[in-house]
Amino acid sequence: MTVRVIESRNLRDSGNLRVRVGLDGRTKPTRVTTELHPKWQQNLNFAIEESLEKAANKMFSIQIMHQPGGVVLNKWISLAPPPKDGRRAERDEDIGFIKASIAVYGARDTPPIFEDDDESEEIFNARHFTGHTLRIRLHRLLQLISEVRHEIISKGKKPKTASFCIKAFSGDCTEVTSLKLLKGSAVSFDQELLLPFLWPTVINKFHFQLIMHRGKKNRIIAQTSLPLSDVYSPGEDGYLPQFGPAFLNFYGRESLPKLKKFGDKKLLPETELVKFYGRISVSVDCIDWIGDSTERTELSYNGSQYFHRFERLHHYTLFASMIACNKINRRFASDNVSFLISMGDYGTSEHTSPLPRSSTHPAMPDHDDCRDFCMGWGNQQPLIEFGALWENVQYRIERSNAISAIANVLDKLLAEVAALGGHNDLRGADLMLEAIEMANEMLKKIERHHCPDRLQTQHDFLHQETRQMMIEDIRDEITTLKHEELSLEKAVDELIRMTTRISQTLRRLARDAESSLPDILVKMVAGTRVVAYARIAPRDIMHSNMGKVVSGRFCGKARAIPLTWLDGVIKKRSITEEIPAVVHVRMWLGRNVEKNAYLSTIRPAESRCYWEVYHYQNRSTPISPWTSIGHFDYRGQVVDVREGPQIPEGWQNAGVWAIRNTHERWVASDQGRVVYDDKLYELQERSTKGWRFRNYTDVWGGKISEKVMNTPTKGWAYEGEWTRDLHTPGGEGPGDRAERLVHMFRRRILTRTRRREEVRQKSNTLAAMQDALLADDYWEYTSERDGPYHDKCMTGDRLRRRRFVIPVTKTIAAAKNFNIVRQYEVHEVVSQWQLRVYIFWAKDLLPLTKDFSSRAFVRVSYLHSTKQTAVVDRTANPVFNETLIFDKLLIPGAHHVITDCPPSVFVEVKGERHDDSECFMGCFTAAPTVICSATDRRASMRWMKLHFGSGKTRGALLCAFELFLRDQNHKIDLPLVPAKKKAGRIEVPMELRPKFSKYSIQMLCWGVRNLHRHNLLTVRRPFISMIFGDVDAKTKALNDVKENPNFTEPLLSFQEILLPDELSLAPPLIFNLHDQRAFRRAPLVGVCLISDYKRFVKQAILQKVDHHSFEWGAFDQFVETEEASEEGKSASNDESILGEYRIDWWSKFYTSNGNPEKAPGFDKTGIEQLRIFRWALEDTVEYGRFCDFLDTFQFKKSAKGHFDDHEEKEVTGELKGRLFLKKYEDNTPPILAPPAGIEFIGVTSCCVRLYVVSAAGLVIKKTNRACDSYVIARIGKQKLSRKNEYRPDEVNPEYGEVFEWDVTLPLEKDLTITVMNRKRIVRDDEIGSTTIDLENRLLTKHRATVGLARQYTITGELTWRDQMSPLAILKRYCERMKIPPPQVLFKKGSNEEVIDVGLKILEIDFWLLTFEKDAPERPRVGRPAQRVALYILNRMGLVPEHVETRALFDSHGGKQKVGDLLCWVDIFPRCIGPIPAPIDISIRRPEPYQLRIAVFNVFNAVVCKRNFQQPCGDLYIKAFINGNKKGEKTDTHFRVLDGYASFNYRLLLDFDWNPWEKRIYAKEKKRFMRKSRSELVKSLLVLQLWDKSRFSKDTLLGELVLDLQGFQEGMMDPDEIEAVYYSHLVYRNLARRCILHSWRHRPQFCCNPNRKTNLKKKSVIPLPKAPLYKAPKVDSPFFHPFEGEPLHGYFPMLRKGCELPNEQKLDYDAHKKKDDDFDVNAEKEYVTGVVEIEMQLLSKEEADAEPVGRKRKKPNQNPRLGKPDRSAWDSNWFLSRIRPALRHFWNKYGKVILVWLAVIILWLIILIAISINIPIILKSSFSSGMETVGVSESGGSEK
Repeated sequence: MTVRVIESRNLRDSGNLRVRVGLDGRTKPTRVTTELHPKWQQNLNFAIEESLEKAANKMFSIQIMHQPGGVVLNKWISLAPPPKDGRRAERDEDIGFIKASIAVYGARDTPPIFEDDDESEEIFNARHFTGHTLRIRLHRLLQLISEVRHEIISKGKKPKTASFCIKAFSGDCTEVTSLKLLKGSAVSFDQELLLPFLWPTVINKFHFQLIMHRGKKNRIIAQTSLPLSDVYSPGEDGYLPQFGPAFLNFYGRESLPKLKKFGDKKLLPETELVKFYGRISVSVDCIDWIGDSTERTELSYNGSQYFHRFERLHHYTLFASMIACNKINRRFASDNVSFLISMGDYGTSEHTSPLPRSSTHPAMPDHDDCRDFCMGWGNQQPLIEFGALWENVQYRIERSNAISAIANVLDKLLAEVAALGGHNDLRGADLMLEAIEMANEMLKKIERHHCPDRLQTQHDFLHQETRQMMIEDIRDEITTLKHEELSLEKAVDELIRMTTRISQTLRRLARDAESSLPDILVKMVAGTRVVAYARIAPRDIMHSNMGKVVSGRFCGKARAIPLTWLDGVIKKRSITEEIPAVVHVRMWLGRNVEKNAYLSTIRPAESRCYWEVYHYQNRSTPISPWTSIGHFDYRGQVVDVREGPQIPEGWQNAGVWAIRNTHERWVASDQGRVVYDDKLYELQERSTKGWRFRNYTDVWGGKISEKVMNTPTKGWAYEGEWTRDLHTPGGEGPGDRAERLVHMFRRRILTRTRRREEVRQKSNTLAAMQDALLADDYWEYTSERDGPYHDKCMTGDRLRRRRFVIPVTKTIAAAKNFNIVRQYEVHEVVSQWQLRVYIFWAKDLLPLTKDFSSRAFVRVSYLHSTKQTAVVDRTANPVFNETLIFDKLLIPGAHHVITDCPPSVFVEVKGERHDDSECFMGCFTAAPTVICSATDRRASMRWMKLHFGSGKTRGALLCAFELFLRDQNHKIDLPLVPAKKKAGRIEVPMELRPKFSKYSIQMLCWGVRNLHRHNLLTVRRPFISMIFGDVDAKTKALNDVKENPNFTEPLLSFQEILLPDELSLAPPLIFNLHDQRAFRRAPLVGVCLISDYKRFVKQAILQKVDHHSFEWGAFDQFVETEEASEEGKSASNDESILGEYRIDWWSKFYTSNGNPEKAPGFDKTGIEQLRIFRWALEDTVEYGRFCDFLDTFQFKKSAKGHFDDHEEKEVTGELKGRLFLKKYEDNTPPILAPPAGIEFIGVTSCCVRLYVVSAAGLVIKKTNRACDSYVIARIGKQKLSRKNEYRPDEVNPEYGEVFEWDVTLPLEKDLTITVMNRKRIVRDDEIGSTTIDLENRLLTKHRATVGLARQYTITGELTWRDQMSPLAILKRYCERMKIPPPQVLFKKGSNEEVIDVGLKILEIDFWLLTFEKDAPERPRVGRPAQRVALYILNRMGLVPEHVETRALFDSHGGKQKVGDLLCWVDIFPRCIGPIPAPIDISIRRPEPYQLRIAVFNVFNAVVCKRNFQQPCGDLYIKAFINGNKKGEKTDTHFRVLDGYASFNYRLLLDFDWNPWEKRIYAKEKKRFMRKSRSELVKSLLVLQLWDKSRFSKDTLLGELVLDLQGFQEGMMDPDEIEAVYYSHLVYRNLARRCILHSWRHRPQFCCNPNRKTNLKKKSVIPLPKAPLYKAPKVDSPFFHPFEGEPLHGYFPMLRKGCELPNEQKLDYDAHKKKDDDFDVNAEKEYVTGVVEIEMQLLSKEEADAEPVGRKRKKPNQNPRLGKPDRSAWDSNWFLSRIRPALRHFWNKYGKVILVWLAVIILWLIILIAISINIPIILKSSFSSGMETVGVSESGGSEK
């Protein structure tokens, strides 16, 4: 089952979130996400180890199984709160939803393709639904843009009236308002829409679409959405959706769509909503359920008037100062580029008619001296200003900004902690505590400044209450954390998680859906089309007089805004990776009365307005003279310059006309002005006599002499003297207004007016100004009227123009023509700066070539300049080490403004392809560190992530940015230019580089493993190259990786390398895997990057050589003595102490696995148990995947587009090695000594044994789960298969197989175990496989070769199985780990007898009696010193004797688990010693037994049928062992009339017996040509009495179940058994059949002859009645068949009362008379017959020694069986039916037959007599007749 977790909605909490999916007790988590709207898009796989029918009852998948195809795609699943105190609430509550796709498929089936549908809102399941009705009230559509209004009026000669409607829908529920006409600029709807919906819901948004109708045509022109998560709160204290009254803003496509007969029915894509169309006032709330249908009603008058109070508008002003624009795409190099800014319907929203006040002047961009283009506006920056009328939402934005400010601080500190490189740092803990404490204090202030009187709507009250509760929860969590005691490591991790969670929660609280101001749109126009845009939230630039905390984070600050391509442009051109442009702009939004706050932020700059007039000239040919066309304004209207000043109405002249080219960047501040005010500072200092004059300075402290201050600029003259400025006496800079004793200096502003000398009245007109021009310059040329203008005249130019501007000021009547003049932000203060960009190195860049490298360079853009570094070739981790200097940058503005918010630097990393084209490899923006004085702090290097347009990241750049002031008045010594490299490139200065320390890097390249093919060829001669920066080292190529994958010279080292003290700033250490091929080719196969250096830093070993060597002689002699003693003991003492119990390895396994019932008596043997790991051995935490000696480094093949997701990178091979980083101590090089723990160096010959115990939960492809599994094990080319030993029809098989190989490590290091499913005809299927790394187990210090037993047993069963004794193992381990030899300790008693033995190791004493206290005598264990050594080894954390559980994975389905395999591996290096014999773990073999049953007679059988009106039965006995229902049966005694049947028949039942579990093996063969499947069942013998039927199924009369392990002999007393009454028999027959065999062995049953019978003849003879069974006495002795003694007795055949007819129950009539409520179906047992049998149980050997024949065949003995006591007529069905048939026929029809027979005989006699006499009679008759005729004839003749 695959579960794809996509996203979540409506969650209460945020922060570090993950999803855990559970299935039948198993759980799997997703990755952790910290997003505000969490999205995982991750697959989790589960293996269902049962059929789909059974799995349908599993938790979580119960409803999945009923889906068509077993697939659920993009469905929302409800979440319930966790249980409290272990109890789940009675009524589960939905607290959120998770969108998931779930698929159930076979282990080898192809999983379905998951495509995430973001629009899917279908709920798969929910705890409970509640019906509600969503009431949407729509009031008025306001501020419909002029383009729509113009479209309505101008269409056609007879325009059709256009109408509008609003379509509101959520999910599948839709309702539309009625059509309304446009009146002015508003459409009044005043309607109420009712939409039913179920709660809880996963609907993310409520959508509203604006539809325009004209006749039969309509079209969706705009839409808007209301996020559901912002208008409701989940939980018990939450509230249902509540919104407004407030405005929603409609956005649509850039061009107005044409109307169609069949309009759109889909939602407009979010990327196309780039233009404001209007806004509507809406109110949303919930009412009770009214039904499933939608409704539309008219809004009442009171409801309509209620909206008006929320439509009160206030004056706002938007300022946008355009600082610069760079990175303009080359496609627009020859286009007029301009920028439009609008907010709602205010400003310029139509690029066809831009307003000068809200757009920049179209101009052709300039080249940035690199590749792209830019537009720099110099010291006269276009200032966009326009007013707007909006509702009062400022208080909402202030609250949101205050909360967002706390989240911003937390995110900033989290970034600082992440930059430390490790979370277990004390500095990180301090930062996190500081962040949390700061957040706590700021949350207190927010609570104190809460103003309830500013809340207006119902949503305000509910939302504020939710905010307060969640803030209190955050503060309580912070308080709880303060009182917890955590370690440093846990504290840092916990603080980081908590800070992230708080930050995300605060950002969610900061959202306010009723902040209804529309976004500010910045559009870039190239030529005549909009090509790019950006949307800016008003809250980011909103100004508040409450302070900076509640203002927007970018309010009045310069910021770089990368523009986004318009959808239409992207479709036409493949430019998705490029950036259209980056605009640097300063924005401000606030109340109209507070706009002076913005002007104060830009001081000493000021705002000026200019009226512009264009003078056009043209020519027909290139040699023709230029002729004047006329003067025109910006709208193209003709301006008559001869009539006087052409200043628009509402504006007045404030200067003189001047010529200003559109490409002119830097303009004198006094250009066009007549009067100008100069300012300077008078500086005074404190002395003992008071304040005294010091000097005059400019704004920034530069000295000004009296000569300079009294000499005006040429062409100007001063008026008056320097006077004190009473408005700003102290200036705008920092300082204290009040005088204090500590102040040593003070200053004040002096001002003086200067005026132009040459200003004459005639120059006030434009014509006079033109006449005064002598030179024919300042022209701009173009070939077309609307084409781009350039400065120099070209041959094809036919048109030129001059741009004349004049400063103007507005009058009272300026409102009408407010937008027709251009406004600029004029900076009088322009400083010279120098930007230094330090590019050190990069890591993990996107590859561009087949060898995973990149020809990378860095391009930096700042304002109007761009520079780039040199190209670093053939590496994905380039070291640039380059400084880019942007010199003599003129940046207008005050120094403190630039210091607080400098212009941003835009950095791109590019790659060069072989065809010289460029590839985008990421970008970012950064603010430089401003340095205005020598005391300012310098910048520091930091990693900057590279971002892509899709929001992904890949790689990082280590860099720093510094902006130095180069003003002549401020003597700041710039840092020296760093040293130059080749080609004039400049290095990064030493003071900016990280502080380096000397390290030694040692890499032990042990060998390569699991190499994949490269370019379809096998990697045969690999070698490793290690690269750090510009130094490298490499190993020798292997001769043949198949012969020896280990390097002969594995050590790579850099003896002296410089690494930063902050290792997180270091470049990655690169390991490249190459393959040496023909013609000296060495292609790159894979790359491994090491960035986490802290993991490999080791303590330096000083140069102190210890020549002392350990002396092992004494210990070796002691070990030899101990082992010799054990050999003698082993030879002499081979007796077993196991007693009567059968003990094998499975007994040990079952007991250790928690199944002691399968190993009886094991707990009494004293044998220690083994350890069962429920996971793979290497996954055990304390073993660390056996990487203590060697780490595994994966080589990966990176490709373009893989970004930061490491799972997408293909693994091409592995390197086994160990990396050491050692730091120099006091400039002393460390000793690069070989690490401890190396035991086997080079190729090692080993004997490897694999013990496969069993498998569990195998998942197979077949639906019937018929699994014939067997095991294949493979090491290298050696493959062993147990195909013939397959386990039929078993998904939890037991194998008990042992595999053994002679291998050479590490040539054959991977042991692959595969479980196969055997097929008869087709190829066998692979169920799953697992791989074990033998090399890691051989080399680890945990000694994973052979598990250490807990007991040192040398004789008997389960003896020691290692190559060495515990003492020898201890010695070898100490030598390996460089531990001194252990010392042998003896403790003696008073008589000098050794009473205790111990070992001393590492100054610790271990005594035998300390851990074997009160231990019983153990004759099977080894010497005491050996036991002490074994105890020490077990305490050292070595691998114990174990069985590990390894997960089997399907190779066809990736990492799909298909079962578990229990096994273990033993590795015996042949260099150590002889190899011990393998352990016998073969599955337990059954013991064959034969049960002999001699059936003699049956008494008192209660038959259930009649034959010829007499109760009779055809009886036979059937006997079978449990699990084999076929069994054997006797012959049939036909027509039993008196309940007595005789057989004398022998039955032989063979079965297999499990002596450990006391069970019988039941074999079942389900399929043809397959082995029988064995199953353990209870040891039961079933005896059954049957009534045979010829033409129907046989009838079971009764049965008896006996437990072969023991049953009671006397089940009933003879005097308690009543005889069965047969009414058609005489007493003598009953008496003769009631036999008491007192001389036999323990008689049990007999018939009672004293029962009175009723001999009255009946028409229908009743069936016999069964007596009630009476249980035997409790004290009856038990008989045990396995003792081998024979048993002869009488056994009752029992039948339950519910199965027996009431008329055949002996006690039914009596109980029925006494109790009318007699339960006829009670579970009573009745005796339906008594069987006389003799049984004996023999083993196979005993049965073969004394054979007997079945039935009555020879050898007929023990006992000898004679012929049965029955007539020959009763041995055949046909003969048994002839005699009663004749008797019945004769008794009923005998007399009639005799009479009829006599009649028939008489008639036959008569007939015979007649037939005999007929000829005679006829003859006599004929003769007499003839005589008569003759007489008559004669008489006639006579006549």
